[in-house]
Amino acid sequence: MSNRHDAEVRTYVYRIFDREGRLIYVGATMHPETRINTHRRSIWWGLDIHRIKIKVYPNRQLAADEERRAVQTEHPRWNLNLRNWKGPSWTIQTYRDFLTALERNPESTTDSKVARIATVRRQLKWLEESAAESFAA
Repeated sequence: MSNRHDAEVRTYVYRIFDREGRLIYVGATMHPETRINTHRRSIWWGLDIHRIKIKVYPNRQLAADEERRAVQTEHPRWNLNLRNWKGPSWTIQTYRDFLTALERNPESTTDSKVARIATVRRQLKWLEESAAESFAA
């Protein structure tokens, strides 16, 4: 149950970077170690986690405000829920990275993952063919 006291609990905003130094995710949590370990185990881009920056905020509201601001202005690659959809859309390279991350995921053999990989491959193929046609025109 949430109450006023809970809202005043220290909350952390974390930024996750990949090996190339690209910001891939921004999140807020009261338990950063647990949350990041969950990302590593459960999220399709979890294997891309290379470096993490964490900053503490005195309450949930300030952390949530910073998380939203960071997602909307810093454009982490894999934050989808808080994005300002007027921002940059996925490029062919983003789809390639997404497909690579999906294929590397140890759970990529489940039926739903296999279907998702097939869908992303089709989308990527269509994008690449469209780009080639535009370039040739």
